[in-house]
Amino acid sequence: MGIIQIIIVLILYLLAKKIGNRLIKGSFNRQKNRAENPVRVNTVERIIVNIYNAVLVFLAMFSVLEIIGVPVGSLIAGAGVIGLAFSLGAQDFVSDIVNGFMIMMEGQIDIGDQVVIDGTWGTVADTNLKTTQVKGFDGSIYYIPNRKIEMICNRSKGNMRADVHIRLFPDTDTEKVRSIIRQVNKEKFPDYPTIVGEPNIIVHPMENGQASLRVDIFTKPGHEWNIQWDFFEYYISRLSQEGIKLPANTLDITPRAK
Repeated sequence: MGIIQIIIVLILYLLAKKIGNRLIKGSFNRQKNRAENPVRVNTVERIIVNIYNAVLVFLAMFSVLEIIGVPVGSLIAGAGVIGLAFSLGAQDFVSDIVNGFMIMMEGQIDIGDQVVIDGTWGTVADTNLKTTQVKGFDGSIYYIPNRKIEMICNRSKGNMRADVHIRLFPDTDTEKVRSIIRQVNKEKFPDYPTIVGEPNIIVHPMENGQASLRVDIFTKPGHEWNIQWDFFEYYISRLSQEGIKLPANTLDITPRAK
């Protein structure tokens, strides 16, 4: 009789796992079709599936132990004492889990985002309840315990601003320079679909007697660097062709969030 009951428990466990996982994934698949950020939906789906399967395993083991006559109540009481002792040495682990859960549920980061986490620059390679993996620009992988994460700068949540600074002599014809910059933008912008909106062209004085031209180009996340470098070359080349003399040390690139 006991064997039959165990078989029934295992069959029910397998059915519940198969049906439950299918329902969860089906629900999240519908969410992905409407979501602006399907990566975040995938992350939450993975967490829910893991929790659901863990609960099923616990219930199945509990039922089997009851069937074979193991005093489960006594085991749970003993496990409580052991768990208390274990928890004293596992506070860091619990802090990782709690912080990781909050990071995921609030959607602070997703896989593929460009981030700065407590001074570490790179792209999120993986994120889970225990650690966050960030791939540096040189290919290095940083494993950051979630409990250590105090500040996240996510450079992939909104449009970025590519600032191109070009120093000018004080007697430079700034209106001519503006006209040249606008012409370059008109010619080159169609080749860059990641540029969004209209740029700002600003000329302001500097302390050393020179003037500074700043062109703010707004881009989709992750494209600000290439656009800055490319358009700096375009501007310098065209200004030189048009006879505009420029001081030395003309480049100052500072990407900022919009």
